[in-house]
Amino acid sequence: MPSCVVKWCKNNTTSQKKCQGITFHRFPTGNEPWKNDWTRIIRNCRGEEDWSASKSSVVCSIHFDENDLYTTSKGRRRLVTYAVPKLVGYAVFIIRRF
Repeated sequence: MPSCVVKWCKNNTTSQKKCQGITFHRFPTGNEPWKNDWTRIIRNCRGEEDWSASKSSVVCSIHFDENDLYTTSKGRRRLVTYAVPKLVGYAVFIIRRF
């Protein structure tokens, strides 16, 4: 069960999250600069300079702008090309935690 790789985010791929409208997005493949942007953002967030994504690494939809997401004709939520995590939900969690 993959979990969001953003530090402090507890979202994972349970059916409860699906009902809440949270979707999970794998790191980009086939475009190294785009993947490197994602990796840099997550490394900075986690404070782990040597962190790298695995095949199962995902970022949940709360860390993207709403404009970065669209729904396909089959009802699946996808990211627009070149969307990068904004960590918006990360900041909200930190405020609530303290």
